[in-house]
Amino acid sequence: GYYADKQEAELRRQMEGTGVEVQRQGDDIKLIMPGNITFATDSANIAPSFYAPLNNLANSFKQYNQNTIEIVGYTDSTGSRQHNMDLSQRRAQSVAGYLTAQGVDG
Repeated sequence: GYYADKQEAELRRQMEGTGVEVQRQGDDIKLIMPGNITFATDSANIAPSFYAPLNNLANSFKQYNQNTIEIVGYTDSTGSRQHNMDLSQRRAQSVAGYLTAQGVDG
């Protein structure tokens, strides 16, 4: 709908030049964040290059606050399956914690 159209346009503007891809399916908006800017290999610490896109994202989420936010983390194939599942969860928690600290209520 109109609300999702406006949010998508704002996210595309905020994410321009960051390497983050904005995808839209119906009223769902998905952000694809490439590994080279998000986390170092085998780390759940947010990379310095990822703070600017996250700050832009936080600003958009605060402006368009009528959505449910789902954060999913992924890893590369280095390490065991269990280790990577744990790392994926810790990465998602790092991003969620940072967005919450920036005032995002999701």
